[in-house]
Amino acid sequence: MGIILDLLKEIPLSAVLRERLAETEKQIGNLESENAVLKSQVSALQSDLEREQKEKSRYKDALEEHLSYQGKLEPKSYAD
Repeated sequence: MGIILDLLKEIPLSAVLRERLAETEKQIGNLESENAVLKSQVSALQSDLEREQKEKSRYKDALEEHLSYQGKLEPKSYAD
């Protein structure tokens, strides 16, 4: 009879544990979904950053080229 009483005592605890397990599994699912969204955002931001760095490099190269041409041009003297 002691075994039956022990089993009966565990029944409410099992229901509580099942409920907690279900809540935890739901939270895990939500976190996995959020993680997937965040990974996608990170990937998109990395692509944007790479594109912006390439564009910055092109502008820098163009500026350096412009400044080098400017340095090569010497003003003509019209005093002669």
